[in-house]
Amino acid sequence: TERTRQLEAVVANIDQGVTVVDADARIVIVNDGFMRMYGFPPELHRPGVSVADFIRDRIKRRFWRQGEGDLVGGQGIEDYVQARLTEVRLRPSGLSEEHLDDGRIVELSSSRLPDGSVVNAYRDVTAKRAEQVLLELRTRQLEAVLANIDQGVFVIDAEMRIVMVNDGFLRMLDLPPEIATPG
Repeated sequence: TERTRQLEAVVANIDQGVTVVDADARIVIVNDGFMRMYGFPPELHRPGVSVADFIRDRIKRRFWRQGEGDLVGGQGIEDYVQARLTEVRLRPSGLSEEHLDDGRIVELSSSRLPDGSVVNAYRDVTAKRAEQVLLELRTRQLEAVLANIDQGVFVIDAEMRIVMVNDGFLRMLDLPPEIATPG
């Protein structure tokens, strides 16, 4: 139908990786974004391919999730492939992350369907996580500055609620710390 062709075009043209995997761990749908994200070869880019073939390709190329190489070495390749297939078959709906050995972080959103198949969306969140780490660092730095200056700092929001008060402010007005509770 026209609707099916439209949906296929959408999936094919989004940057995120998308897979639909059936209950037997075979690919129903896989898009270019997924293939690029993980560097999979073109011969795997078709319906009916077993997820096991994707796992074996990653092992062959030594394209690991963090710590995965040690697991493969400890279990043997086929035992590891079977363990990962079980993990794929049992994965519940929800969000998870893969930390890859190349430093990237891939967020995986999985939605299990009533027939046992699962729709997966993959998104590279490496830059987002780096921004979060930088923001946390800047926050700690500013908190350290505010805690160590003599000047009093008192911040309120538009509703006149306390957002932040430093020790200098409390000392300046000889106020007890409990008065400075945010909110």
